[in-house]
Amino acid sequence: MRAGYSLLEVLLTVTLIALVGAIAAPSLLNQIERRETRLALSALQTGMIDLRYAAVLAAAPVEIAPEEIDAHFDDVPDGWRVSADTPLHISAGGLCDGETVLTLTSPDQRLWRRRAAAPHCELEQV
Repeated sequence: MRAGYSLLEVLLTVTLIALVGAIAAPSLLNQIERRETRLALSALQTGMIDLRYAAVLAAAPVEIAPEEIDAHFDDVPDGWRVSADTPLHISAGGLCDGETVLTLTSPDQRLWRRRAAAPHCELEQV
């Protein structure tokens, strides 16, 4: 008698490992995607807070054209883009007009639309 594993035992073990991997991989990928989305949305909200503070500290309104909006959100993860349908207006007191809808676009072109709600520019789902 020789010590060791038979070919059948090795094949069964490899098959079970592959099966567990095939079941777990999609769930893991979905978790990673949800985490990246939360990070991007959080960066978008943080950028809005930064713009409000800039308006208050400068005691001047902030107005950003739709084509320039992406440049003002540096903390959004690489590959993500921010766009707007109308200009973003923040008063010298740091208040939003509530009319601007921001669109966050993922690297795979999925879209999340959020309104910069009046008066505190909090992002709410559209």
